[in-house]
Amino acid sequence: MRRPELGGPATVDEVTLPYFHDDYDPPVPSGRPCGRLRHLRQDGRERRGRAGLYSSDALLPDVFAGPYVEYQPDLAFVVDTGRRVAGYVISVADSQAFADWYDAHWLPGFRERYPLTEATSQKEREAIGFGLDPHEAIVPEVDRFPAHLHIDLLPELQGQGYGRRLIRELLAALHGRGVPGVFLRMSPANTGAMAFYRRLGFEELPSSRSDAPALAIATNADV
Repeated sequence: MRRPELGGPATVDEVTLPYFHDDYDPPVPSGRPCGRLRHLRQDGRERRGRAGLYSSDALLPDVFAGPYVEYQPDLAFVVDTGRRVAGYVISVADSQAFADWYDAHWLPGFRERYPLTEATSQKEREAIGFGLDPHEAIVPEVDRFPAHLHIDLLPELQGQGYGRRLIRELLAALHGRGVPGVFLRMSPANTGAMAFYRRLGFEELPSSRSDAPALAIATNADV
């Protein structure tokens, strides 16, 4: 098998993201086609649990992936193994502007597709809650770190330097746009991810809490 290659930026129709089944090609909540988005089944199972935490496989991507690729596809980078896309990083350069766009263009369809009153579990209510208010995730330090990101790699690529390469590509793209810094939020239970971010030079922000870590890095950082 050929060595995985890093690709991007990509158009909406070219981007391949986790969580979607191979035969699942839904419209985005705004009603416009989003192109063929394939599901990396292993990653999706790990996130949902084999018993299934959510009533719809589309919920997580409609919160953490779809709107980003719809809004700013040129800040999506993927790792292509030759058989499938097994990792990605996605970002928006201006979190405030993205949240405003989300409210106007993504949220109406999202709210219709995922009524909070029909959530089947606390986990699902929490996931829907994230999708109902993107402004809440913006850190107080947003002037210094206006961009934010999401990154994911399947286990087959972890520990081989691809995560670092994805972050490096993204930082270069953001720096080229004049964006000074980028932040992320993460689960406090994900200690492996915390160690990864610290190795790359991410630092916890003053607003970070033990139950809701927030980390950031300058886009000119040497990772």
